[in-house]
Amino acid sequence: PRWDRPGHPAPPASATGTSPVSGRAGQPYILIPVHNRRDRTLACLDCLAQQEVPAWAQIVVIDDGSTDGTAEAICQRHPHVRVLTGDGGLWWGGCIQKGTDFALEQGCSQVIWLNDDSLPEPGTLWRLSQYCRDHPGTLASAYTLDPSGGLYCGYRDNGADLSPLPLNRDADVECDAANGNCLCVDRQTLESVPPLPYRRLPQNFGDSYYTLQATRQGHRLVLLHDAICHCRDELTTDRRSWLYGTASLRSIWSISFTPRSTLYPPARYYYYTKLWGLRGLIRATLPYLRLTAASVLRVLVPRRLLLRLPGRHSQARINERRDSTNGEASI
Repeated sequence: PRWDRPGHPAPPASATGTSPVSGRAGQPYILIPVHNRRDRTLACLDCLAQQEVPAWAQIVVIDDGSTDGTAEAICQRHPHVRVLTGDGGLWWGGCIQKGTDFALEQGCSQVIWLNDDSLPEPGTLWRLSQYCRDHPGTLASAYTLDPSGGLYCGYRDNGADLSPLPLNRDADVECDAANGNCLCVDRQTLESVPPLPYRRLPQNFGDSYYTLQATRQGHRLVLLHDAICHCRDELTTDRRSWLYGTASLRSIWSISFTPRSTLYPPARYYYYTKLWGLRGLIRATLPYLRLTAASVLRVLVPRRLLLRLPGRHSQARINERRDSTNGEASI
């Protein structure tokens, strides 16, 4: 088919450490941050190839120091994909900013953030791209659906945090912030909104921080009702029960102080206080109080009695069986 093409520093996006593919100025650039998930990354790229996305967009994978042969496998199976490499310390935020800087240097018309575990339905990326082309200064987001019922989409600013919006398959919806699983940002927005503070927000919060900053500057952010992605397995790991779960307290607390967790204190407090001040400070602190309370109960109350407490049939209790300790959970 014929496709019509739409028309701050981070780690340097130089030619060093990249595959020898060159894009064309004026194209959309699809940025996919990855780390040690070769099969999942290849499945994502296979999905895009089947939809003929490379016919109208340059795909850029930012491989943050993978040791499982991700970069080599991409070059072999998808030679049209540009691969930028990191040293393992970029995390999601640094990968996105590195890819964005590279895309701007190459003369991109827009960028699309895409997680490698988010598989877009046919036409989704094209609709996002077309919408941003037709509405300069706008961001466009897809809905990302998880098999267990999780939803990654857009949010309203409630004055101390973000409230998620429900899925709307009938009409586009404007929102204040969005997840970065599948998000299109046009060049005008990229050049006017400050870059991701990826050193402060290495893994979590960067997407909603950036999009909320954009809307506060007057840019529109729209959830497209006919733009849908399907995620794979890991997008609901923030909804686990600390109280009823089988993960050890040691593992829960230790992972909570790493960048991969939404409880990582430097990122969490920066995000909430920067956006909402004192109210944000209070909101940022609440999960630590809940985790402390859950820890005390688990130490003092036998597990067989805990399982009799109200809430044992909650969604958090059900999700716990998927055995994850990442992120902010419910008591």
